[in-house]
Amino acid sequence: MISTRKLISHLKSLPSVKGLAYAGGKSKGYFDKHSDIDLIVLIDGGNPKTFFDKYVHTLDIDVSPHPHLFSELKVIPIRTSSDDLDFKIITVKEYSNIAKTPSGDLFIAYTKDIKIIYDPDGILKTAKYKKVDEKSSKEALKWIIALLRAEQMMEVLIERDDHVHINNAFSQIIVQTVKIVYILNKKPFLSTKWSTRDIAKMKIKPSNFDEELRILTLLGNSPDEVKTKVKIIQKVSNELYALIQKIDPSIDKVKEYAGWRY
Repeated sequence: MISTRKLISHLKSLPSVKGLAYAGGKSKGYFDKHSDIDLIVLIDGGNPKTFFDKYVHTLDIDVSPHPHLFSELKVIPIRTSSDDLDFKIITVKEYSNIAKTPSGDLFIAYTKDIKIIYDPDGILKTAKYKKVDEKSSKEALKWIIALLRAEQMMEVLIERDDHVHINNAFSQIIVQTVKIVYILNKKPFLSTKWSTRDIAKMKIKPSNFDEELRILTLLGNSPDEVKTKVKIIQKVSNELYALIQKIDPSIDKVKEYAGWRY
């Protein structure tokens, strides 16, 4: 069975391979015993499936289709059965398109947040993150309004006995809170997958935010737990609002909508 190291060495020797990079936890420094290895394989053209059949499938490597593998995909993700290796084959053209896409899609997160192994023509380097767009970031900060309305929203949902919506609403509020913290720290938000560890490193955030975020995610939706979560969200929202005001005083214009009927 070929090892990951030998596979990478083999791929480097192929003229059609224009780049190799680790992605996911391996690239972010969060790799642990539960992690798999995500490998981006950049090819100069053609069809990723043809490349796989010709250069990879013939190797002494036990592979199985990735759960998201469909024949029409422009990006071919394959998982090895024994080495916990996910490798994603993608053309230079498609990679360049994805690198320009502002999205929280997890695959786009993988292809943007990378640790370059092999990049002879500098393609991977030039396609990495561009600076966070300040204008769109300011627009996104206006979603603080949803957090400021949390108490009113939950009162309505509890009265309606709408427990499914309550659960979904809290999930959305938590994700929106996380996104705002990323924006305040001028970091691109790609996925919640690494946000706990990312946020631990961030300096601009509400007081005791890491622990309060943990509590929000662990509490259930019993009446008492909902009250506790709403109280935490109110505290976090007010602190986030104050932080936003420091960089964008115009945010005051949206606060009047906080009292609108849910």
